[in-house]
Amino acid sequence: MLTGLLLSIAATSVKTPKGQSVFVCGNSFIVFVSPILETIAQAADIKDHRAYDLWPLPGSRVYMHFDAPAPNRLKDGLKSREVDVLTLSPIWLPDPGIENAVTFGLEYNPNLRVTLQELWLPNDEFDPVHSVRLGAKVFDHDAADLDTLRQLHDQYFKTIDDEVIRINTKLGKTVLYVVPVGQAMLALREKIAKGEVPGITSQEDLFTDGFGHVRAPEELLNGYCHYAVIS
Repeated sequence: MLTGLLLSIAATSVKTPKGQSVFVCGNSFIVFVSPILETIAQAADIKDHRAYDLWPLPGSRVYMHFDAPAPNRLKDGLKSREVDVLTLSPIWLPDPGIENAVTFGLEYNPNLRVTLQELWLPNDEFDPVHSVRLGAKVFDHDAADLDTLRQLHDQYFKTIDDEVIRINTKLGKTVLYVVPVGQAMLALREKIAKGEVPGITSQEDLFTDGFGHVRAPEELLNGYCHYAVIS
């Protein structure tokens, strides 16, 4: 079913973009993106797309990948000069691993692009201190006040935007890009609340738990957000 949907959407594409060699480093909020990008590329007849590598670390932030001891897959991948796009998922900021990875990668590939996944808020709350508080529970995502939730997300989105602007300004060129998955998720939840999403009647259909791990509909939305930025 998922592949059929991807094929039908890709068939509407007018221009086939050039394939990219994509390296995904991240946590359980992003690891599913790599195979979805492969499926989208295949459906869109992008023959030169390459999933360079996928390095999952549960609950990770970027510095945990960058500071990992040798053999370090992130650093070794960037050293290979074969990575066109590095995709990262920091959860909360500050995260010095972002700037470190960007600076390190540019030493080996001056045309490197780095995408930063902007998340939806874990536990429906803006609480950077408790970045992996898996024990917290949202018993009913449908009960969330969406206006309040948007205000909380806006605080988080600003931290991501400010960091991307700061690093790009420091580099003197645009290397780091935001993948606005969190904004797409909010828009989807608002439409579900209004009964405007065929086949999805509850926001709970998007999640597997209160923390915010997602089911297939949000995984697919996430993948297309990445595809739109990368292509």
